[in-house]
Amino acid sequence: MKITILTLSFLLLSGTAFADRITFRDGTTKPLTGSIVTIDADKVTITVRSVQRDIAANTIASTEFDGEPGILKLARTDFLAGRMEEVLERLAKVDAKTLSTLFLKQEAHFLRAAAKGKLALEGKGDTGDAEKELMAFIGNHKTSYHLFDIGELWGELALWQEDFVHAREAFTMLGDAPWHKHRAKWTLGMIDLRENNVVSAKDHFGSVLHAEEALSGRLRAQAKVGLALCLAAEKKFDEAVTELAQIADAADNEDSIFSAFVYNSLGATCEKAGKPGEAILAYLHTDILFSAAKEEHVKALTALSKLWREVSRPERAEEVEKKLDELYNIAP
Repeated sequence: MKITILTLSFLLLSGTAFADRITFRDGTTKPLTGSIVTIDADKVTITVRSVQRDIAANTIASTEFDGEPGILKLARTDFLAGRMEEVLERLAKVDAKTLSTLFLKQEAHFLRAAAKGKLALEGKGDTGDAEKELMAFIGNHKTSYHLFDIGELWGELALWQEDFVHAREAFTMLGDAPWHKHRAKWTLGMIDLRENNVVSAKDHFGSVLHAEEALSGRLRAQAKVGLALCLAAEKKFDEAVTELAQIADAADNEDSIFSAFVYNSLGATCEKAGKPGEAILAYLHTDILFSAAKEEHVKALTALSKLWREVSRPERAEEVEKKLDELYNIAP
């Protein structure tokens, strides 16, 4: 037994492996061990016991490669565990000469670009450097099965910076992936709204809502929210409020991110309609019931800070601002 443990330890540290390996995102499908033949943006082809199998990219959690450096394996483990700083520390120690195949080069670049992108979205990294890495990966590795994951990170980072030109470019690219197509259209619709292009936004949301493919209930509900926000953009506030209230009532309260998004959309619509009291009530739903949705919670608290002062309740505004500072280190 001691010999076996020592042998396995040596293999891990030396980077020697018995074969390539694919693990799956669902956590239940048995990993595949064999020889990876080709990697494309939409699939990975692996030979298992002389039989070639095509594995859809969106089902893959990770790939391990025969002969990969042990430190690359450890960086991947850190990445899957969400330890992005450690990923970058380990990758800095990788000897480029040990990345002997295109697959290994793609893997190392993916881990570095994705780690920087995720850190930037958490406010812990250099956004410019992260965007440069993400765009470099997209430019250099269009045949990687990581392409659309990196594209999604790039799009999210661009949206976070309100860089709608790059966000539109990223999510247009994501539309080429069957599993991203409709969510990409929904996001493009939201970008259209930010740019006051209501007609295009309606087209995108309508395409999602009436898609013939089987879509999640949540995505169709998001499309309904988008169409309601189009009504608000057209100053049809009563119709928009009615639609959003119905969507909120029908929402699964266990889905805090979506519920918070709906109530924040309702709050923003009530604000535009000149109804601060109703807006406050909507945002309070997010604050009290769905604070687990961090991004939406910050939006709700920020809006409440302004609205409480608007209705001459400065003490409530101060309470909200204190919460923003304590929870998110955001000064009023």
